[in-house]
Amino acid sequence: LDRFDLVHANNFWCPPWRLRGSLIYTLYDMSFIEHPEWSTAKNSKGCLKGMQRAAQYADGFVAISEATKQAFLKHFPSIAPDKVQVIYPASRFGQPGLHAKQKPPTNKIFKTGEPFFLCTGTIEPRKNKHFLLDVYHHYRTRGGLPIPLILAGKQGWLMDDFNQRIAASTWARDIYNLDYVSDAELAWLYQNCLLNLYPSHYEGFGLPVLEGMHFGAPVICSNTTSMPEIVGEAGILLRPDDLSGWVQALETLTSEPQLRKELQQASIARAALFDWKRSATQIRMFYAAVTD
Repeated sequence: LDRFDLVHANNFWCPPWRLRGSLIYTLYDMSFIEHPEWSTAKNSKGCLKGMQRAAQYADGFVAISEATKQAFLKHFPSIAPDKVQVIYPASRFGQPGLHAKQKPPTNKIFKTGEPFFLCTGTIEPRKNKHFLLDVYHHYRTRGGLPIPLILAGKQGWLMDDFNQRIAASTWARDIYNLDYVSDAELAWLYQNCLLNLYPSHYEGFGLPVLEGMHFGAPVICSNTTSMPEIVGEAGILLRPDDLSGWVQALETLTSEPQLRKELQQASIARAALFDWKRSATQIRMFYAAVTD
């Protein structure tokens, strides 16, 4: 690594020495410090070790949200704020409003043309999917429309009981856990879902929120960490423990198609603010500033 003018570390690992060239380190989130109970001890230890090294040796930091930047500076107050540049990611699916390659998952439920709720992302504690099951249970118990809940995301850590929790639900027949889906299937799900639900406790950025907005999926998500930065006024933001608020939001949006249409339009416009070309330009400028 000492052969290069610039090294950009972007997977939590950091070289354990000061390089001859410049070192930039990407900051994703601080959940492993602020909520270690949401991760394994091995993962938390590895992430913390990398970040501690970066605080010692890096010449600059790229934060994927303002929330991440502020959390990092709180835990590493010796770092000058001007060494941390916020540069947002963007959607993997191209320009907002355009149709990426799509295909429905093979499950028979998607051949009916019926509406469905969608929640994507890894099955892990900070994604708060046990809470989402509670929301769905109360929504249905209160007489909500029998709209299926679709979960798409790989099985992560500390959630071995999740499928058993689904099986024990009164509404298990209407809850589908698809596990991992391809990008084409994910694009189809975003494009066709009635609502995109994301009750996560903590996000460095929250790509599933932006990706859904890219396709015009009306979003209900948490109002914590970075998610308000993404959604702005283009979706419904609620506390990740506000059970009654989430249930009421489902009831409102399922019964008001005009409101859903307004959120669809607002989502596409908001998603257009996050652009990979702009991010690349900002990265190049930051490289130049750090190596100057």
